[in-house]
Amino acid sequence: MPERILDIACGSRKVAGAIGTDWSRKSQADVLTDLSRTMPFKDGSFDRVVTNHFIEHMPDTPAFLREAVRMLKPGGLLEIRTTHYTGRSAWGHIEHRRTFSAAFAVSAVQHSGLNLACEAVRLHWIDCNERNRCLRNRLLSAIGDRLANANVTLGDMFIARWLGGFNEVYFRFRKTA
Repeated sequence: MPERILDIACGSRKVAGAIGTDWSRKSQADVLTDLSRTMPFKDGSFDRVVTNHFIEHMPDTPAFLREAVRMLKPGGLLEIRTTHYTGRSAWGHIEHRRTFSAAFAVSAVQHSGLNLACEAVRLHWIDCNERNRCLRNRLLSAIGDRLANANVTLGDMFIARWLGGFNEVYFRFRKTA
């Protein structure tokens, strides 16, 4: 049976093979819904839930996490990419309500009351997307990411400031029960 993936707030870049949700009719969503409320899926419906630069827009982060975990099967993965608090775009968007650090992983596991285990936290310095693929930026990004991710706590607190901030932070959690 193929992996069932839910892409929350998929926008125009839905994960291949995923069921996309969004509030906008301009998105690639398969299901249009109010993303701040209970989503129209049964408990344990998905093997993987992903969200890309959306959680920073949510008014209630713990409620969002509860809803994402509710839809995961036991052993399922929750993957979150979001703006890092030191990034240039962290507060550059009028709808950003909060930003995140690597410490969010500890908080999400210890204080949320959810059955989550953190499997990975990664900091990303330079976004090497389609518009920014020059060799210099790819090399700088690889060095900055390697330094920061050797020890994410130190990277989060010190290297981020030395490099001038990180663009994003990635979290991967596994539902334990």
